[in-house]
Amino acid sequence: MPTREKKGVPISIRLRRDFEELLEMEAGRSGVSKTRMLEILAEEALKIRRYPSVVFRGPEHRRRASVSGTGMDVWEIVMVSRGRNPEEVMESHPSLTSRAVSLAHSYYEANPEEIEGFLEENSRPPEHWRKLHPELGITAHSAEEPNTG
Repeated sequence: MPTREKKGVPISIRLRRDFEELLEMEAGRSGVSKTRMLEILAEEALKIRRYPSVVFRGPEHRRRASVSGTGMDVWEIVMVSRGRNPEEVMESHPSLTSRAVSLAHSYYEANPEEIEGFLEENSRPPEHWRKLHPELGITAHSAEEPNTG
């Protein structure tokens, strides 16, 4: 049975009219309430302040923390760097710096549930994806086997 998030303490704020209009438009576009949209925006903004160079991308239902300038999401950096020394990681992924790897791991340590969800999803076997998306014709290749199409 899914757990329900506890409601926070109510606060009262007064928004500038132009900001409220933007908030209302964004909430409507995303299909969420203005309160929920304000929570989402505030949470992302606070994470960005705590972790400089972290940005968020993706659709509303699937926002992902990414490290700016790397082209990689935090979960991807965590995945490719687990159990490897920084030099080896940077050699195999030239867009990564030791700072980017360190930032991704710091973010992960503070937000493990968020990142673990993406790591878990990525580790699902090809059978899962074939069943979910039979129309895509998903095939699996081993690391040793060349991908011919």
